[in-house]
Amino acid sequence: MLLDDALHVANPEGVQLAAVLADPLSRAQALLLDMLIIAVSLYVLAVLLSLLSAGLASQGIFTALAFVLVWGYFFLFEWLWRGVTPGKRALNLQVISADLMPLSAAQAAWRNVLRYLDWLPGFFGVGALALVLSPKNQRLGDWMAGTVVIFRRAPQMAVRPLQPGEVSPPPWRLSRQEQRGLMDFAAYADAHHEARLVELSAPLAVKMPDCDARERVQRLRAWGRYLRGMDGAT
Repeated sequence: MLLDDALHVANPEGVQLAAVLADPLSRAQALLLDMLIIAVSLYVLAVLLSLLSAGLASQGIFTALAFVLVWGYFFLFEWLWRGVTPGKRALNLQVISADLMPLSAAQAAWRNVLRYLDWLPGFFGVGALALVLSPKNQRLGDWMAGTVVIFRRAPQMAVRPLQPGEVSPPPWRLSRQEQRGLMDFAAYADAHHEARLVELSAPLAVKMPDCDARERVQRLRAWGRYLRGMDGAT
């Protein structure tokens, strides 16, 4: 997950909203899981129909029910589960409107009607190319419905506010470059005004959705002080 994949949108009230776009690989993995669930469901349906009836009637019923299942699976889950299917849930993904508002029933219907256009032999390459080249990682159905797929926010544990000068370890693994950046931020913060620190920390707002600007700066400083102490002890 890169900060370059962040999508920023200002709502009509002027409030800046942010989300992290799902990459094509994560979306493909979620789709694979959903298709596996559909395949198993179709197999069970075929077995049940073969036991209950025989001949052309059962084949016609199976074809009709299979169409309803395949199309209804994505539409109903995305509509009723607020943009989440079982596959997306497993990959921590969610479909939302491109303005970062909740997905509407009409958008869920549109993107899933057009999903099958993406799968047609003549359009499959076009659909895949559109997803890869789109700046918002949108397939054709997303473009038409005005939707994007994002990483869902992980549940956040309640955290107490940090006190000035407090030291705290970072909550996620950091590369050496990221550690150095936090240590430099902590050193820089001691000699600069909070407004400048808020500006410098703004790109990390996506990774810290539950913190306001002041709390974000406070935590970055605490993590930097912690890393400076660890660096001095090694």
